[in-house]
Amino acid sequence: MKQYEFYLTQYEQDNFFKPIRDKFDAIKLLMDIVKYVKLYEDIEEKSHCNCKLILRIDKSSRVFLISDGKYISMTFPFSVLHKDKSINFYSKNVDDIDIALASQIITFVQDKKIRENGDESDFFDLITSPDNDLGFWLLLKELIFSEDGYLRYDYDPEHVSGDVHPLYHYDIFYSSQCTFKIGINKNISHAEMIDLLDLTTACHFVKY
Repeated sequence: MKQYEFYLTQYEQDNFFKPIRDKFDAIKLLMDIVKYVKLYEDIEEKSHCNCKLILRIDKSSRVFLISDGKYISMTFPFSVLHKDKSINFYSKNVDDIDIALASQIITFVQDKKIRENGDESDFFDLITSPDNDLGFWLLLKELIFSEDGYLRYDYDPEHVSGDVHPLYHYDIFYSSQCTFKIGINKNISHAEMIDLLDLTTACHFVKY
């Protein structure tokens, strides 16, 4: 297992912790993470921020976003090649997921024609744009068909409402049709959430 940690600036914290509502939001977050890691330079622990990004690359690879009172985790669908301080990402069909390719994917998933009232012709026009090569389509297809494995932990005193919205809870999935909460009777550390999702450690149990 390989693990990489990166401090987050306030800008990235605000960006990475925006609500995720659909598949394209999840894809954008993954591409933003790729770009941040590729551009990352040690932040001298600027402002001594406790917020960070953790990449755990293993049989089941995941990304963790850690801030005060909120942890987010998703499946990380890429392999990592770490050499001479450089971190490169690749997938089953794409040999190099660089900043330019990540930016192309972000532009696509944020396009209003697709997100709002797009039809198949809009989708086809954007896919076949001369600015997009085969790698773009192969990566986009992988991301659309991949499982997100989304999990969020919240300490949420602002919206607490008895057992309907517990103070400490996990949010499972992200879309309004699928999401649900599992209440927890205590605050947890991000290490406990990482352990929950680690296939090599003992299972956590839900007690009734």
